[in-house]
Amino acid sequence: MVIACARSPQATRPATITPTRCFPRYAMLPALASRALLLFLLPNVVPAGGRPIDGGSNMERIVGGTNADIKDFAHQLSLEVMFMHSCGASVISETFALTAAHCVFGMPRQPPWFVRLRAGSTSGFLGIGGEMHAIDYVEPHASFNKTTTDFDIGLIKVKRPFTFSSRISPIKVVDERHYVKVGSIATVSGWGMTSERALFTPWTLHSVDIPVVDRSACNHNYTAHGAKISERMICAGGTGDGKDSCQGDSGGPLISQDRQLIGVVSWGYGCARAGFPGIYTNVAHPDIRRFIREAAGV
Repeated sequence: MVIACARSPQATRPATITPTRCFPRYAMLPALASRALLLFLLPNVVPAGGRPIDGGSNMERIVGGTNADIKDFAHQLSLEVMFMHSCGASVISETFALTAAHCVFGMPRQPPWFVRLRAGSTSGFLGIGGEMHAIDYVEPHASFNKTTTDFDIGLIKVKRPFTFSSRISPIKVVDERHYVKVGSIATVSGWGMTSERALFTPWTLHSVDIPVVDRSACNHNYTAHGAKISERMICAGGTGDGKDSCQGDSGGPLISQDRQLIGVVSWGYGCARAGFPGIYTNVAHPDIRRFIREAAGV
């Protein structure tokens, strides 16, 4: 079986799968344009995380979700590079946002002015509305491994505090060692692709409900093809119902039914492929929760 784990800009058909191919769910053409410009302007500023995919599936429907209003996901943020959406993030306090490490890995600690956060807007891609926030500094987890995508968590501190309202408000981060029950329904939101082969992220925010999947079963399918699911990861989806996160959703929130942040969109094989759930950073794991608490005070 030929697999490409990551959700990235270009479709590829690798002969084999290794952990190095399991890249994160980074935005497609916006990311390509943004990263090309970053490379031209600042050669050392290239966010990691292109997500190659096998071009087999073409599910036209985040994937399988519905349009969402920012008022229902007021914690949702768009991390923009050169005015284009590249990753999701979540408001967790007046001055901090949580995202995936691969979304900020490779950036200088104090990113250039054209890397910023948009809050309070339903619009994505070439975003409009809401309020823009310049970034004070970014901090990926020190143990983030871009080959295995383990410890895929990062923080963004904004220069100006978020103005809380019906459209911008923090999400509660689950407590350390919080148990996420297998089979429980979680909701993922973002401006990611609506199918594997989509060329652009959508104009509006989407959300979809997906079930949490047993880690051992998830690990069995992935390890059979060279990727490993660690305890710092949560598996969700992959049930064959066409629902999943996809390219461009990276860094965005996975929330429980009681509105707590339990995961961060990280990576996966293709989008909405049966037997291959999406992989999310397990926020409750001590290694992850401690990082958030110590670095952001949340």
